[in-house]
Amino acid sequence: MTPGRWARTPIETGTSGAGFHEIVLVDERETTIERFHRRARDSDDAWIRHHHRLVARAGGSTVLGIMYDNLMEVVRLRPGAVLVPSVVDEVQATYASLVEALGSTEFDG
Repeated sequence: MTPGRWARTPIETGTSGAGFHEIVLVDERETTIERFHRRARDSDDAWIRHHHRLVARAGGSTVLGIMYDNLMEVVRLRPGAVLVPSVVDEVQATYASLVEALGSTEFDG
């Protein structure tokens, strides 16, 4: 998502009656890059492997690092954004953190 698109989203959701929450699931930069590569290595999913090849052709880990840095810059510009840690192999804990960030008090984990 581009910063311009992100800026329009609250307006667009408001006109539809939907709520808008700025929540970003995030891990450390190097861990994020490794997770991307591991997901492709461990997957038989053609779509995941296709995107891994595209990223590899574009510069691999270097381009992923740039994408991560760009995301963090967008987050920096969005003071209302809430960072939620995405923990490797801890899907339920990450989901619980997301639910908490959304302000929900009900979670059946």
